[in-house]
Amino acid sequence: WVKDPVNARKFYTALQGLSLGRHLIFVGEQETGKSTMATALAKLLSGPQVEQKQIEYTTSTQDVTFSPHLGEEGKAFQSGFKANCVPRAMDTKG
Repeated sequence: WVKDPVNARKFYTALQGLSLGRHLIFVGEQETGKSTMATALAKLLSGPQVEQKQIEYTTSTQDVTFSPHLGEEGKAFQSGFKANCVPRAMDTKG
């Protein structure tokens, strides 16, 4: 995929943006390489353990932030919030 000159240029531009502390949003028609680009960047920067979350019009805020749940680690009557993909990605404790 990245051997194509057009894709290589987009990949390089995305890396430049990330190195400047910018956030990336990929917008475009289906099957144009948005997910491929995001996965390639994530693997390059994070290693093989990459978590992806497809965001669609039906995706709720709770799907990506915190969702309430009952029972924690198999213990009854303990409620709390489960961290979803965004808070887990922001966790600096490892």
